[in-house]
Amino acid sequence: MVAYMLLKARVIRNFIPIFLLTSFFYTATQGANFGDPCDPTPIYSQSWKYEDFCNNVYLYCDATTRRCQYKGCSNSDYIHGWDLKVHTFPERCNTRAQYCPDDQSQCRPLLPDGAKCEPQRDDECSGSYAMCLNSTCLIKGAPLSGFCGSEVTNYVSYDSSGQQILQTIIRDNCTQGLYCDYTESHTCILAKAVGVSCTQDNECLSDNCVESNNTCGVAADSFHKVSAWVWVVLAISIFLFVVTTLLLLWFLHRYQSKQEHEKARRFFEQAQRFSKLAEDEKLNEKALKSSNSAYHTSGMIYLATPGSMQFNPRKSNGSPSPSASNN
Repeated sequence: MVAYMLLKARVIRNFIPIFLLTSFFYTATQGANFGDPCDPTPIYSQSWKYEDFCNNVYLYCDATTRRCQYKGCSNSDYIHGWDLKVHTFPERCNTRAQYCPDDQSQCRPLLPDGAKCEPQRDDECSGSYAMCLNSTCLIKGAPLSGFCGSEVTNYVSYDSSGQQILQTIIRDNCTQGLYCDYTESHTCILAKAVGVSCTQDNECLSDNCVESNNTCGVAADSFHKVSAWVWVVLAISIFLFVVTTLLLLWFLHRYQSKQEHEKARRFFEQAQRFSKLAEDEKLNEKALKSSNSAYHTSGMIYLATPGSMQFNPRKSNGSPSPSASNN
């Protein structure tokens, strides 16, 4: 009996860590709910994107309670997958005096020089030309030949075809126009001009080291001077475009004008034809009325008593005329 109890206790003791580990793994992969236990240790992917153990768009792992809580701040006005019907959108921090950490727990005051900051979060540090170098807030102001610090970060990005690209970013705290020689002297030296060989962007004054030939190129935001012949070609093209447009409009206007004139001509021709037909019809009606009137006159009947009518041979038309005289 004692041996059975000891064996049972050993099985339970070995099962509990496995159960907790399994539950934590399930939570991390499937997403946790509000109030679930969690591990507050920050997780960063190969692209240095912060990933929370709660794995929920609405939640973060509170380091104090070690429980998943609702997020209290945001670094942007949009969070992918956030539904306002589920939970209210977190507030934006006042960037002049506050910052929102990677876990998006709540707004915090800016950090002073020398304080610990999250990786590459320059916005967490206070002061002019402040930066987060090697997770420490520093002022980017090391002078020429002065000792400097550098931070080498390798991260993976993806191109348009989905292929992984390994990129190396080197940052330092040297002032503008200098860069840190982190391989040898660890001092700030003059940055290189356009056309000089380079290996990293921070070595160039333009902050642009062209990968194809490993030389400093022009800055990505620099103004490109346009040659005079380009302006001439552009002006001629605009002139030809305007002239062509006006000619097309003129031809179109002429075509439409001809169409309208043809419609008007047909209309007036038909109107004249209808007017002539109406006049002819009126003349025919008048002629018909006059013929009917003559017909009724020639067919008149005279009524008289028997023996009172006589024929008058003197009538020009030879027809007898009645006479009322009694001889």
